[in-house]
Amino acid sequence: MWEIFEELLKRDGVSIADVSKATGINQSVFSNWKKRNSRLSAQNAEKIAGFFNVTVGFLMGVKEDSQETSYYNDPIAALTAQQMFDDHRLRALNHVANKVKFDKFDEWFRMLIYMYKTDHPEDDYDFENGKPTE
Repeated sequence: MWEIFEELLKRDGVSIADVSKATGINQSVFSNWKKRNSRLSAQNAEKIAGFFNVTVGFLMGVKEDSQETSYYNDPIAALTAQQMFDDHRLRALNHVANKVKFDKFDEWFRMLIYMYKTDHPEDDYDFENGKPTE
């Protein structure tokens, strides 16, 4: 659904031109989709969903099975999502993480964690698994 796509654009602070360039989808496809002159092909829907790191079902407005594990069913993940919604810097980091090669982002991540641990040696958070140490 176009409205969901617009929300994803806002969420990530990107334009249709950015999505077009990253996915290789011609901008006219987006224009036609918005005007309801056409539907997205499965291939284009997958590319767009991949760009935003969402499922095709989410992009198309399909309600996910309530039995599935979803971030909003996990209190820590839900809090993290809310923090990303509230803090433009966290959204920017997520944007960068989705734009650069994994190896480069991992290098930056490890450098950031090293700097943090230098200032906070008492913190025993498990950064490798993204959760408090048990």
